[in-house]
Amino acid sequence: MTLRLAAAMLLFGIGAAPLAAQSAADRAALRHLADSLAALQSTDDASAFSMDWTPDRGKAMTELRRGLIELRRGELSDDRGRFDDALMHLSEAAFSHDDWPWVWYAMATTKAAMTRRDFIAKPAPHQPLGMSYYAGFERDLLHAFQNDSLFPPAVAFLINTLAAEGNREQPEEFIDLLRIVAQQPGADPRVALILGRAAREAGQPDSALIWFNRYRDGGGDPGIAALELAREFRALDRDSEAVVAYRAGLTSPSDSARAMYRSDFAWIATPRELAQFDSLPADSLAGWARRFWALRDAEAIRPAGASLPEHLRRWNYVFAHFRVFQPERHRKIERFTWVTPLPCTESKPDALKQSYFDDPSLTDDLRSREQLLDQRAILYMRHGEPAKRIRSLAPGDSLSVLPTAPATFTDQITAAFQRDPLPGDDSRALEFWIYWFAGETRVFQLRGSQMLGSDGPTTIIAEPIASYSALRALAQIDSRYNKVAHFLLAHQVSFMASAVPLSCIPPLRQLRRQRTADLTTAVQTDSYTLMFEHVVPTMVQTFAVGRPERGDSRLLLEFAVRGADLKPSARTDGAPGVAYQIDFRITAVDTVQGIVRRLDTVRTFVAADTLRGDQVLDGYLELPVPAGSYTVRAALFQGARGASLERPEIAFAPAAGALALSDLVLGRRGSGLTWPNGRGGSVPLNPLNVFRPGGELQLYYELGGLNPGGQYRTTVGLRREKDKDEHRGLKLVFTETAAARDEGFQRSLDLSRLKPGRYELMVTIDEIGSDRTITRQRSVVIQP
Repeated sequence: MTLRLAAAMLLFGIGAAPLAAQSAADRAALRHLADSLAALQSTDDASAFSMDWTPDRGKAMTELRRGLIELRRGELSDDRGRFDDALMHLSEAAFSHDDWPWVWYAMATTKAAMTRRDFIAKPAPHQPLGMSYYAGFERDLLHAFQNDSLFPPAVAFLINTLAAEGNREQPEEFIDLLRIVAQQPGADPRVALILGRAAREAGQPDSALIWFNRYRDGGGDPGIAALELAREFRALDRDSEAVVAYRAGLTSPSDSARAMYRSDFAWIATPRELAQFDSLPADSLAGWARRFWALRDAEAIRPAGASLPEHLRRWNYVFAHFRVFQPERHRKIERFTWVTPLPCTESKPDALKQSYFDDPSLTDDLRSREQLLDQRAILYMRHGEPAKRIRSLAPGDSLSVLPTAPATFTDQITAAFQRDPLPGDDSRALEFWIYWFAGETRVFQLRGSQMLGSDGPTTIIAEPIASYSALRALAQIDSRYNKVAHFLLAHQVSFMASAVPLSCIPPLRQLRRQRTADLTTAVQTDSYTLMFEHVVPTMVQTFAVGRPERGDSRLLLEFAVRGADLKPSARTDGAPGVAYQIDFRITAVDTVQGIVRRLDTVRTFVAADTLRGDQVLDGYLELPVPAGSYTVRAALFQGARGASLERPEIAFAPAAGALALSDLVLGRRGSGLTWPNGRGGSVPLNPLNVFRPGGELQLYYELGGLNPGGQYRTTVGLRREKDKDEHRGLKLVFTETAAARDEGFQRSLDLSRLKPGRYELMVTIDEIGSDRTITRQRSVVIQP
């Protein structure tokens, strides 16, 4: 037997003779009274109860009876006065019989009810000044157990309370007691659930797994058990088991399990996705969840099945590292993004207003108004580990760069701060989290605050740090900080320092608004950014071709990558030359329709010798897709070397009486790469999208929704970007008769009259005799 368990048994008197401070008859009478009161539905019903025992049972029992009746009246009416009267009567009983467990149990349940109603604690004989009603509930319940180590009503109330409090830290005395209760025959399975969560909080995933299995096997809710098991399997790096358990819990879950899963999805799901979840019957949730995580995999260009284990990893990390210290001191907090009010600062950003950091899956949580996690939690759950964390501590401390996943862009960040480090701050830690998501670098500033704790960077701050060196370092990552840094320097050395508050200078106000916008983006989106240790410069173009009604709509992706940036290997067939093996991953996502299409493939290219200089590998890939509007993402990689891209809004609209024009596919004869268009033609491609002066541009497009025999005017224009003069550049206009409902067209454009530069190619189709028209455009580069 461990010393800890032995101490707990000594504390609660287990193994000793039962305490007989209150007679069995009195206990039975109180139990009967409590059950009768619990069945009441109105205060009128409660008024029918006599305030005295018949026959009389003495002063202490009378005060207990009156306290229980007033407690029930308060629960039915929410009248604060009734609860105060209940505590007064129960305190009188405690003065007479401090050794009765019923006295302290009734006092604990009263204070728990007052906690639930968010009543402000008032000092009383058994409620010290400054103690919350929840802390009073804990103290009184412990007192009840000291009088009767396994007092049944108190044990049942403790189990109900702690099971509903989810992943909150619990008093060690309660956990020690429940370990003993767990050994009793017929113990409530929720005891194992509570002990599993306590083991997790203590950093003991193996023990937690044992307890959660015991909860499930002992008759606990299988859906709740499955979610808790999934988290522990992930903590133990047993990813496949974690995924199986997570999915199993969504097979016709109970209402309680469904609420827990909803809370889990709510970390990253959009309002529309949560509305879908809420509208589905229980037996449809498993399929919905599979599509949900498949969508996240595709959006992140990750392997199928990667996002769910990462989500579970983030959850475990957040609850291990971002808990608020003394959460009972941090209540009703929705947002806090400023340290102190400053001149010229707009109202606080609403970005965090709807972001919940507690554990709202359990509606009976007495501590639901306590802040459980700090503001780092929402950033981490939605976007994972930052590309870099950069920290400055107390004055005189040197800069600390906390290493994370390597990437070329993070090397740049490190170099910037080594050249120009952050200044020392006050005793509250200052930290920058730097991400790459939604196509941009995002910099978030965090520091300690009285609201969420000062010992760590607990709070997101929208106000930029007023430090020239810090701003100059950040400018190496995000150019928006450069202008602010120079204005700050000018402000400090000019009359402006006394005439205009620093927070009022226009560049700082603009940067503040941009940072607020970044914060809004952060809490409304989620990401699992694919980063590479070595970024390979790659040219990738995507085109929407084909027609949904023909059944041949597809994405055409062409690419070109310098061979010098890739690693060759020997050919597997033993032939002379080298091979380049490249992994490709393409995903197309239509979030409105919930369509996900992906292509994961490995292509091997052979060459007579190692590619050097500007020699490139090029090619194309196709991905069939149905009608829809897609965001297309693609990644090309060799191990830790690679590149990725994103093209939003690529559409395959179904025929609806309108003209339909495919993307414009540009090519160059002699490029060495051609594409069979599926219509019997061979279309030259140009993956680099660069054309020589005096050469030709090969143009291919497909037109649908035609009326056979109808006349169509085609206008092809090629002019310099941003040039408003229509008389400069190249313009062709011609009329043709449609031979079919949809056709493919190949055109040749002579570039001999055009000078080097960037041009805009525009193709417009007008149906003669109607108002139907459609236009597509592409950028073209002409250079020697």
